[in-house]
Amino acid sequence: MRQYKNLESVWGKIIVLASFPIGFTLYLGDRLWFKYYYAPIKAKLVRETIS
Repeated sequence: MRQYKNLESVWGKIIVLASFPIGFTLYLGDRLWFKYYYAPIKAKLVRETIS
């Protein structure tokens, strides 16, 4: 039982450590997607609406 508990805490640490880069990548990817994909399309739409 002691062994199982120890294994569980190791998995907990692995999951926590793995979730940090995943969350960071998702956050960064979202920001980059917004900057390079959504923003130019919005700017184009704004230009077309004004002209």
